[in-house]
Amino acid sequence: MPSSFCLQAYDAASMSRVLESMPDTRPMRCRDHAYEFTRLEASDVSVTIVSHLGGATDELADVKLSLTSIVLRTPYDLYDEIVVIDDGTDSVGAQQTLAAFLQDSRFNKVRCVVRPRRSTK
Repeated sequence: MPSSFCLQAYDAASMSRVLESMPDTRPMRCRDHAYEFTRLEASDVSVTIVSHLGGATDELADVKLSLTSIVLRTPYDLYDEIVVIDDGTDSVGAQQTLAAFLQDSRFNKVRCVVRPRRSTK
């Protein structure tokens, strides 16, 4: 049975609310630290998420929450792209649901790579 989290987390706005409701578990010294992002040199940074969306709601919700977390909690200029590698998902519905989720303008740096079959290596 899917968790109540998965039942709530279908679109980008819902995922944002779920993420915002989660407690910040970082040590206080990390939460209060002021990072100076302007000192960082521009680089080609890609965030990669590998997933097999076998049609399970939990797997899709995990990918959505990961994407939302990265987009909302990482300064936009610190990464060039987020690549979601779909490792041979056989569920067209899961692929379509993810594609619809990514239509939100916040995910303009996300691209999906779909492998034709699941890799074991």
